[in-house]
Amino acid sequence: QQGARNTTAKVLRLNLELIQELISQWHDELIVPAELLFEMVSGNRKRVQTEERSQLQLIAGLQLGTIVLTKGHGKLAPWMESTKQEYLRAVLRCLDLPDSTSFKSAALLLGHGLAHLYPEGLPEDEDESVDELFHIECVAKLSAIQREYDRKFADILYEIAKGFPSIADPFLSVLSHRFPAAAVSEKRMYLELLLGGRLEKFHDDLYRELASMELMLLLRDNELQLPTLHLLNRSLPLVREMQHLQQLIEPVGSVATEPATRPECRAVAYEILIYIHEHHFAQLSEDCQHSVWRARILEYLTDSGKLPSDVKERFLFLLSELYDPTVEAEFLGSAVGLLLDPAIRCRESKDRLFLHEYLNADVKFNEYTIETAARQRHTMTLLTPMFADTSQQRQLQSFITGRGSQMEQLIRATQFPGVDRPTQQDEATHFEPTQDPARFTKGHETFAMPTQHTLMF
Repeated sequence: QQGARNTTAKVLRLNLELIQELISQWHDELIVPAELLFEMVSGNRKRVQTEERSQLQLIAGLQLGTIVLTKGHGKLAPWMESTKQEYLRAVLRCLDLPDSTSFKSAALLLGHGLAHLYPEGLPEDEDESVDELFHIECVAKLSAIQREYDRKFADILYEIAKGFPSIADPFLSVLSHRFPAAAVSEKRMYLELLLGGRLEKFHDDLYRELASMELMLLLRDNELQLPTLHLLNRSLPLVREMQHLQQLIEPVGSVATEPATRPECRAVAYEILIYIHEHHFAQLSEDCQHSVWRARILEYLTDSGKLPSDVKERFLFLLSELYDPTVEAEFLGSAVGLLLDPAIRCRESKDRLFLHEYLNADVKFNEYTIETAARQRHTMTLLTPMFADTSQQRQLQSFITGRGSQMEQLIRATQFPGVDRPTQQDEATHFEPTQDPARFTKGHETFAMPTQHTLMF
């Protein structure tokens, strides 16, 4: 019996997929059998059927009605004008069924049906120009379910909102009130329902409602982070108090700069910070101004499409678009990072720096500080750098032959035999290419040569 039930469900699913494709391709030529669909939904079929077959027929009728509305491109409806009210009331009665598959299918059909009746959204109570009054019956039915069932109300409202998001408008306060005590799965549904509703109905209490939902704590939840950011982003134009906006900068900024944040969450976080910068930057405190500006710099850094690839054009873009005298200290550091960003992201930047490394020797590159005050120099400190004019430097020059810069002469001296020029201290000492050049240069005691470190900064 279980196998037969599974087989029947698979056949039904396959038939629905075929009908969906047929309606999508031929919606201009098809005629909907509205009477048959009404009988399937209302349960008025004259043939005696088992309870299981009757339930399967009801689900098939509900899903067929949804397919007609969603794939008919606004030209097809599962009802006739003479039976429209009876059809919608029959669907509304299906919300009382205990089976979740049945009442969820009915809720989804009801949502698309409401969208067909009210393309502009749920009418206001004082709107007298609306001919159809079915939405009043629908809201009353949902209110009755809400008073009796918690989770069922959330599931039904969520399914209706898939096709008709403004159905959440009469229940926004209910959703925000139930939100703190709800489970994670319900919180996600509530967040999406609030996103579809008209948040301006909260008026000046919007931020208070958002604060009561503890949205700042939800930013740490990976599952709820994205809908929470979307809700905050949508609420920004409706929040009028400056102190409330400033309270958003730190938690949202931490999401934007956290390495583990998903790209889609980081993008919404940057949208929030950029909106605050563009519309309320002058009203922010000094600390918040620096935070928002730094976030905007990082946003351009993470999105390579906003910056020119050429370094010169990129530098001009930074000066013309991002520079501001009030944040000069922040700008200089971030601009350098942005200019070096293409080189850092290049795969070749991870290649080894030296072509010929001392692989088999114990060689370590050290950094040394430069001490230019000769009076402070003693035996425990470093020697004067090589470019300073000292007796040791003049002695070194006596071993270097050829023309060119000092560095070229030094390199040439380590490659070719030098002229026989004895020093004053040791006349028997001659330069030989097989000898260690450090004997003359003392590289371990003097200023590191340019080839001994990676970058000048």
